[in-house]
Amino acid sequence: MKFVVVCLLSVLVGTEGTSMFLRQRAAVRARAAGELLGENTVAGQFFKSFLEGLPKNATKAKQEAVIASLEAEVGKLNENVLKLQDIQKSEATHQDASEQLKSSLKGKDK
Repeated sequence: MKFVVVCLLSVLVGTEGTSMFLRQRAAVRARAAGELLGENTVAGQFFKSFLEGLPKNATKAKQEAVIASLEAEVGKLNENVLKLQDIQKSEATHQDASEQLKSSLKGKDK
């Protein structure tokens, strides 16, 4: 009888731990995606304010400096897009594992 109780308790503790792990993992992913989204929004605002502040007649050197700065920002945005795509791919692959885990749970654990 004691063995059965111990087995049931170990199963319950294991499912609670797994559920907490999945919640923590989702929170970390959401935070990372939010940071990237925020950085992209700020970059868009930077471009808007930067371009509005440019003089109509700029020297060739100033134009090249502006182009270099804008290309650096575009590079950062491209990196962010690639990171977001990687996050989406990993979420898709882990979605199957999450669904499989949920299907194995019973009763209130679902």
